[in-house]
Order: sequence, then C-alpha cells, then structure tokens
Amino acid sequence: GAGAFAAANAGVMAELSRRRVESYAVCGLQFGAWPAALHIAGRSAGEMHDAVDQMGRMGSRAPLPAHSARSVLGGKAQAISEGRRLSHLLTAQAGQRMLSACPRQGFFLCRTSRSDRPLILTTRPCEHPPGAMTTMQASVSFAARAALAMPPVLSSMQWMGAPLLPMNDPAMACRLLLAFGAHRVLVISPQPSPLHEPDALELASLSSTHPWEHALPERAGVLKIRMPDDAGALNFSKMRACREAGEQAAAQALDAMLDEMGLTRCRILPFRAGSAQ
Repeated sequence: GAGAFAAANAGVMAELSRRRVESYAVCGLQFGAWPAALHIAGRSAGEMHDAVDQMGRMGSRAPLPAHSARSVLGGKAQAISEGRRLSHLLTAQAGQRMLSACPRQGFFLCRTSRSDRPLILTTRPCEHPPGAMTTMQASVSFAARAALAMPPVLSSMQWMGAPLLPMNDPAMACRLLLAFGAHRVLVISPQPSPLHEPDALELASLSSTHPWEHALPERAGVLKIRMPDDAGALNFSKMRACREAGEQAAAQALDAMLDEMGLTRCRILPFRAGSAQ
C-alpha cells in the first residue's frame, strides 16, 4: 500500500494476532515496509497501533495532497518530501537493531539505481534469483526506509554509493517468501476508493507497479481492502481510518481466506480459562 494506505497492514496484523496466528516471515513493499519493520523488530500489535497513531498525528506536518501531481512527477517541482521526518520517526519506532539480530523473520526488497539489480535486505540467508544481491548488514529501520522510497515523493537511500529504489513486485516477494520457508503467503492489498482522485504518491506508485496478480504462485492469497473515500496516500492524518479499514476487512474475510488457503488446522487456539494445559 502506498503512503497512508499501508496502515491497513497494521489492522490485518492486529486481527491475526487476536486469532493467535503468527506470521512465519513478512515482506513489506512500498509503505508496507513500515509495519513490516515494526513486526520484524518485535513490536506487538498494540505498539503497532500506537505507531500508526503517532504517524497520524504528524498529518499536519507531513506532505499534503494539494501539491500538483503532474508538476512533481514531471520534474517541474521539487520533491514533496525528502523523508527526513519519516526517517527519524521510523528509526525511533523500529530501532537500529541489525536485521540479523531481529526477533522475527523477514526481508525488504530494493533495486540499485545504477545496475537495476535486486537487493534483498534480509534477517537471514535465503535463496534468491540469479543476479540478485543479499545483505544482513543493515538496520531494520534503514532497510525499511530504503524499501519505501518513492522518488520524487520520498528521496532514495544510499547503499555502497548507489541510490536504492523500491522494488514493487508482489509476485517476486511471494516467491521469495516461499523460498524463505513459508508454506502459504497472504498478500494484503489496500485499494484506493474509486471515489478518490489519485494524488502524487498514488500516481508514482502506480507507475512503478508491474502487473502481478496473474503471476502470483499457487500458494498465495490476496486480501483486498478498500480504503476510506476521503483518504489518499498522502493523507497521513487518515492513517487510523486506514488501519481500522484493514482490521474490519480482516475480521470479515480472514476466516474464509485462511480456510481457502488450507490453513484451518494451522491456527493456535487459546485454552479455555481454568482448563488443564
């Protein structure tokens, strides 16, 4: 999900936590790298809620959707945000722990601007496509910030002297998660409301997205979540509403999705109060 829409991921993960379903590994694309970083760093569902609310309170200082998308994407205007405030907030929330020392598993996808080679910033060694590079020598906050860069809206990060660009390819992320050891992959796909006019960040996101649904592996399922009509990717003040939309959609559709994906018997059910354990 682009920008504020990625808060829907936090809502879905909170619903998974309530059902005692623990993710084996996660990969966040675009702004979804933010909740993925919090999860990998060991944050609880409650802490993730607080992080979303904290970013929502930055709404008045965050990039505004009133900027002309055409002028920004056409290079006639400066970048809406260099991402400094977001970088500081992400570092404060996810911490500077190295990926290899994180309590949960996952990875982030980028590509180098010079060679266009994929870069996988990962918590542990994993199989990867030919030509791709992997590293565990980065902090979780750096990896997430690199994965959510969206020039010209958010400036890119530097790695070994080369700018890093996001790799927005859900099908590739699914294949890597399966190679990572996952048995099934749940793709959380926030959908902008058709009643909302796309802002600059949404247009930049669309321009970097490859057709992916038809390329998903068989063991992947997609949970599509419609975003509120008055929410745009740059409306960070609407992050709580986007999170609540994700939570509500998960509460309504998650059981059927898990059953369809063959995960009915893989859930950890809580014991009854007072029962022998």
